Amino acid sequence: MKKLLPLFILFAFSSRSQTFTLTQAANEPAIGDTSRTYLIDTTAQGNINASTGGPNITWNLTALNAMGGAATTAWLDPTSVPSATAYSGCTIVSKQGSLYSYYKAVSSPSTQLEFMGVTSSSLNMNLSNTAIYQRYPFAFTYYVTDTYSGNFTFSLSGTASGGGTVVADGTGTLILPSGTYNDVLKIRSSQSTTLTAFPISGTIKQTVYSFYHASQKYPLLSVNYQTITVAGSPTVTAIVNGNANNFTVGLKELKADEISLILYPNPATQALNIQIQSPVQPVSMKILDQVGREIYSGEFSAKTDISKWSAGMYYVEIRTDKGMATRKFIKQ
Repeated sequence: MKKLLPLFILFAFSSRSQTFTLTQAANEPAIGDTSRTYLIDTTAQGNINASTGGPNITWNLTALNAMGGAATTAWLDPTSVPSATAYSGCTIVSKQGSLYSYYKAVSSPSTQLEFMGVTSSSLNMNLSNTAIYQRYPFAFTYYVTDTYSGNFTFSLSGTASGGGTVVADGTGTLILPSGTYNDVLKIRSSQSTTLTAFPISGTIKQTVYSFYHASQKYPLLSVNYQTITVAGSPTVTAIVNGNANNFTVGLKELKADEISLILYPNPATQALNIQIQSPVQPVSMKILDQVGREIYSGEFSAKTDISKWSAGMYYVEIRTDKGMATRKFIKQ
């Protein structure tokens, strides 16, 4: 597996421990998937030994604290995203805030998912030479390199080109505030991108360390170091993100088996009914469409009129006194 991170994009890797082989069926992002990550406060932790690699390593990060403000990534059907038509062959789109990233699945010469570009309120990029986002199979000591190139529009328009390497360079035990995870696989991804737009040019260098466990599709923890140099002194940033399942941030996101939340009928045409069977009290709810636009936000309602809504996929987020749960439904 290989995940490249050109420009400002931090991609979520999918991997498993050294006792498993990454497979497309089990680990590739699927339409309808959602994941939440939290910005992590590292003040109390001090040194984060994310760069330490090798077999049988222990990464003790029990002093990390989540800061709240979850970032949600949704994986969408390209037919629901009008801008995806500019990316020929696109098979899936990820959305985080106003940022859309485009991918296509291929089977030759290798089974992999390829990154095609991004659009947002301030940046557009379309890679004619796509970057490998995910390759199968992938396991400890696997190593991949790649190059990519294309065009971008930011405050200026120009060309983008670069390359990177991804290696599964560590296995061992990751100790987080939520508990201890054995048989963790660490992936190091390094990229360097050159932006050329007359009369200026710049570079973006990025190294991301991501920790994966077989129990979860997305990483437990990601540490991102980035240096941006454009016509002057470099800007250096370090960002640590944690999976919502592994850090307590006030109201945690409940897993599917922790709350009985039923939407019916599903698909629905006129009205959507919401039934909560678990011993929890609903506080509020939101309904989002398939591209993340907020359709409703307010008090919990056991029945919602959807007769005038457009056909497509929607997401219901229920906040309760015990946590939050998300379900999806289809409007016909």
